[in-house]
Amino acid sequence: MNANQTDTQPGTDPRGALTRPVRDSVELDLAELFGYLWGGKWLILAVTVLVTLAAGFYAYTTTPVYQTDVLLQVEKESSSMPGLDEISESLSTDVSGSAEIEILRSRNILGKAVDDLNLTVQARPLHFPVIGEALARRYGGGDPAEPPAFARWFDGERYAWGGERIEVDRFETDGVPGGPWRLEAMGEGGYRLLANGETVLEGRAGKPASAEFRGGTVALFISELEARPGTRFALHATSRQRAVQRLRGALQVTEAGRDTGMLRMRMEGTDPDAIRQAADAVANHYLRQNVERKSQEAENMLAFIQRQLPEQRRQLETAEARLNDYRRETGSVDLSLEAQQAVSKMSELEARISELEMKREELREKYTPEHPAMQSLQRQMAGLIRERQDMEAQLSHLPETEQQAVRLTRDVKVANELYLTMLNNAQEFKVAKAGTVGNVRIIDPALDPEAPFKPRRSLILAAGVVLGLLLGIGLVLLRRMLDRGMVDPEEIERQTGYPVYASVLYSAVQGRLARMVGRGKGGQAQLLAHREPKDLAIESLRSLRTSLQFALMQAENNIIAVSGPAPEVGKSFVSANFAAVLADAGKRVLLIDADMRKGHLHQYFGVARRGGLSEVISGDLEPGKA
Repeated sequence: MNANQTDTQPGTDPRGALTRPVRDSVELDLAELFGYLWGGKWLILAVTVLVTLAAGFYAYTTTPVYQTDVLLQVEKESSSMPGLDEISESLSTDVSGSAEIEILRSRNILGKAVDDLNLTVQARPLHFPVIGEALARRYGGGDPAEPPAFARWFDGERYAWGGERIEVDRFETDGVPGGPWRLEAMGEGGYRLLANGETVLEGRAGKPASAEFRGGTVALFISELEARPGTRFALHATSRQRAVQRLRGALQVTEAGRDTGMLRMRMEGTDPDAIRQAADAVANHYLRQNVERKSQEAENMLAFIQRQLPEQRRQLETAEARLNDYRRETGSVDLSLEAQQAVSKMSELEARISELEMKREELREKYTPEHPAMQSLQRQMAGLIRERQDMEAQLSHLPETEQQAVRLTRDVKVANELYLTMLNNAQEFKVAKAGTVGNVRIIDPALDPEAPFKPRRSLILAAGVVLGLLLGIGLVLLRRMLDRGMVDPEEIERQTGYPVYASVLYSAVQGRLARMVGRGKGGQAQLLAHREPKDLAIESLRSLRTSLQFALMQAENNIIAVSGPAPEVGKSFVSANFAAVLADAGKRVLLIDADMRKGHLHQYFGVARRGGLSEVISGDLEPGKA
């Protein structure tokens, strides 16, 4: 705002000296930054409130996810055979957490759980978009809820609003093209099945229903249905493989501690009761398969022994027959004490060698010859065979008749001991098969979760507040960065070369007066200089009046032009109130509204809009009569 300096160009000072901008941008210090943020406090508050409300809406409308867990113990497993305790240590196996985890997540275990819980069929009520499910979760009545008043405008009768129950035991489409499948409750347990709006069949809860549709058969059995007439449900039948994959996705199995043999199985889902049942089903089938595997091992060994028993009995009978024939041929042969001891020792060696051979045949079905268990058996058999060879060498000095009697007696004794051992083992395996106990235990079964696992509402609300604050602050700073204007008087002087005589502060009172003027309640009384003469904005205009008095002394005239770079920056306010300030000082003031497009200075003084500057310029009105 300058007096009598219309010919001065930007970049020069009032004395005509050329100036140059000192800097291209305003560097913000902390105080100035705080000032900008304080000035945009309402924007920051509004953005924070909006973001927090959005976060709260998400936290309270999104479907909650529940979690339950089961704690399992897998004990160390020892693989041994009755009568072979010597090699139990070499055949023992350590618990492998990774292997047990993969067994828990296998199709064998999860598939059985899917079959038990009928997870290939899904049925859920259709809720009103966005908020319908949240309202249904908060419904606590016993009977199905009625639609709220606002839902009548959106065909709300077909949506579920809480309290609905449905249990689908069978839903088979046999490859019938169709869908999405919808079930509409008809009241009193009745229903009808729809495919793309077309009625497929009608039935009643507790009774099977089927119908021919599009070249195939659709079968449906609903054991329970409680819903308001018109309520619709979504039905979906999936394959067993996809149901297993979906169950595997909701299952997490981790080892609770290192080398502890403790496994923690977690199940997540939106239905607390369903995830508890699924977790218990998976754990029970895992326990059952472990017991069945142990029982199967005992059954396999029993079958192997029962196959060997007839052959062993035949060998015993053959050995006894040969010994009796030899005695009849040679007469009674008395064995020396040394020979009797050798027969007893060799019988033990033969029995142990035969048992190890049986165990080796069993292990061949599980392991390769390079397995440590097989290598241990081979070493023990080699040692026993060397002992047997040494015993045979010791008996070589006996008479031929006694040597033959020793061999035949040894064969009978070995065959008899092996036969009795196999009979005992068969009985032991029968008992083991009947009372098999696995090496897996359920320590903590699944419980109904009391609270959702996620979303964590308090955390979401806190994040919404922080994000809202950051976003609001960012918008204020962005607005400042995009604002090309200048607010520092010194910066204005440096950039333009014009002096700044005064800074007019914002007046809240003027805001109220401006609204009154806009409503047509104008008049001289609405001038801030007359309404609130002690307002800080008016004091700034008085300071401007004093400064211009000295500037006008060197001017060629006493004309003051008021202009601005954009609409509604305060040109009319400054012009009207500055003219009033000058008039209060005893000056004669001529105020000309030179806004040829949208002038409204007349509203400040309560006069009609006629006989203005445009008529004088066009020659329709003389200046003295305007």
